Amino acid sequence: MGRAVPASPGWNLQWSLHCWNGAGRGHSPPAALGSLSSRLRTHGCCCLPLLCAPAAVELLLGDQEGTAWCHGCGAGPTSSAGLCPPATAMELPSFCSHPLWFVLALLLGMLLWATRRRAWDPRKCPTDLTGKTVIVTGANSGIGKCVAMDLARRNARTILACRSRERGQAAAEEIRAATGNPNVVLRLLDSSSLASVRAFAREVLREEKRLDVLVNNAGVTGLPFALTPEGLERTFATNYLGPFLLTNLLLDLMKASAPARIVTVSSFRHSAGTADCRFLTGRARPNSFDHIYNSTKLMNVLHTAEMAQRLQGTGVTANSLNPGVVSTGIMRNFSLVVRGLFFLISPFIKSAEQGAVSTIYCAVSEEVSGISGKYFDSDCSLTLPSAAARDAGLARKLWEESERLTGLSS
Repeated sequence: MGRAVPASPGWNLQWSLHCWNGAGRGHSPPAALGSLSSRLRTHGCCCLPLLCAPAAVELLLGDQEGTAWCHGCGAGPTSSAGLCPPATAMELPSFCSHPLWFVLALLLGMLLWATRRRAWDPRKCPTDLTGKTVIVTGANSGIGKCVAMDLARRNARTILACRSRERGQAAAEEIRAATGNPNVVLRLLDSSSLASVRAFAREVLREEKRLDVLVNNAGVTGLPFALTPEGLERTFATNYLGPFLLTNLLLDLMKASAPARIVTVSSFRHSAGTADCRFLTGRARPNSFDHIYNSTKLMNVLHTAEMAQRLQGTGVTANSLNPGVVSTGIMRNFSLVVRGLFFLISPFIKSAEQGAVSTIYCAVSEEVSGISGKYFDSDCSLTLPSAAARDAGLARKLWEESERLTGLSS
């Protein structure tokens, strides 16, 4: 491949392959692409449209220290790990129209496929959940529906916690038909609303005698920064504060049902997040809508670690996980261009069924019995989260502020 790059409006990548530490310097394209992945994870640049994508794409990683130059947007050195200046949600830089991006999308997809590791197989797990009750939030589609399907096949009373009655009812009917389990029920829950969370919890506590597994899966991304009627930033409320409140409201029932498990779906993008409590109420704003999502995922891991400490000796465990790069409907809030690029790499990434494996593992595997406060990778291996996610002081501070905002400390 030659060194010349065709000129086009907004194309300011400055011979991007040099940024990949590979092509043009004697490295093979696969090596260059691998180096690109490493560099992007280090600098957290949000220029690449695929790296601006949400949880389903799971591509943007970054650190919160050091300086870097963002060649895509032309921004100079920054103190936020090369993150581009704030951009309007769901918009893309002009250079994204360049046809090379489609080639890059395919190459990234091939890289993801080639580096995928073999995971635990839920079909080989004999765990039976007869007589057990489970709750899965966001269970009307994607990972949540696949998790609910598996738990229903294991004969659990499966409660689908969904925001949409229509989509939730359709999912419940599909799961009943596929599993032969009639004990699949829908309960409405909007995790962005603390009032809805409280109403849902009251209904569960009134109607259920036990709760053995709680899967906090519901999440959103790609939404612009905005406050809910309760004065909370909506993405933080949906992905973090709502699940925080729900889990705490159901704890007594879970303790009475012990051994019980709390499973929270995070993301490897938590490493690019910031656990700034001011984000929760909009007193401070993340650098971009992508940083909003990353920060909620960091808070998920911190919350899980702190909860595990507080639950010691109760028989209730709490773990978080990374589902990996998964094709789900969470892309719906992004532009047609981003969704189109994601479509190009979709054959190379995990399906929702494959993406649900690490969640199912944490929910039912005997290998996880008694393990708490840990973080599992997409191949179900136990791994260390980011340094910020292991900060006990930060976790405690976040917990205390979350208690205050949700009214649990009053």
